[in-house]
Amino acid sequence: MSDRPVENRFSPTADRHRRVALGVSEGELANESGLTVEELRAYEARGADSYDVTLHLRISQILDRFERRQKGLTGYGLI
Repeated sequence: MSDRPVENRFSPTADRHRRVALGVSEGELANESGLTVEELRAYEARGADSYDVTLHLRISQILDRFERRQKGLTGYGLI
């Protein structure tokens, strides 16, 4: 068994990792989510114990849109 902690996929850290993996800048995500870059940084720096469900859901939906755009998909199929 590994001593490495398992990352909570609903944590602010997981949201940051997903944003970086998708190649989305802090500015892009902040703009889409209605946050300032500083507010986004503060959110992403939070521990899993100070998790904000509402903000996570908003960010997750925005990252879903970025991912669909990268894959060339819309809500109805291929572009």
